Amino acid sequence: MSSAERLQLARYVAGTDSEFYSLFGVGEAALTAAVANLLGDARSDLAGLCCAYAHGSLAGLYCGYPASEMLSRQVYSLRALLALSGTGAEVKSRVKQFSLQRSPVSKPSFYLAKIFVAASCRGAGLGTALLRHFHDVARAGGFDRTSLHVLRGNAAAMALYAAEGYRVGGDEGLLYLTMERLEGAGS
Repeated sequence: MSSAERLQLARYVAGTDSEFYSLFGVGEAALTAAVANLLGDARSDLAGLCCAYAHGSLAGLYCGYPASEMLSRQVYSLRALLALSGTGAEVKSRVKQFSLQRSPVSKPSFYLAKIFVAASCRGAGLGTALLRHFHDVARAGGFDRTSLHVLRGNAAAMALYAAEGYRVGGDEGLLYLTMERLEGAGS
């Protein structure tokens, strides 16, 4: 991937999760550069991003890895992003509050860290295709369980996950629900 393509993808990724990235309070250019670096780093939570294109444009993406690697990958990425905003206590506090809104996932699972479909491509089955590809990758890696977090109230995403066999695995009243799927549970 060229530097220009990596920067374009980084802008897209930062835009898909603006709630999270806004926690760091840095400008778009610095954030895009940091995300671009994380995309190319196997230690980050963005490594192994799988992209889908339609008509020459990025239509969707997902990223997944073994849940046992979640903490180390997320901490690595957080450190890189926190370096952008300095060591301000306010930023660290916002990140900590955000992290407390997610319940744990089963360690022996393959974790879906991110999935996004461009608005212009929604409703055409791309989300299902990306999710099924994620399941194939998990299965090829020897995992029979997959897990994810979903924003409470995101009815469209929850319906997609439920149709593919996901069930709420933890509902502690947090902002994000944990959903898990056992191989063979989906369509």
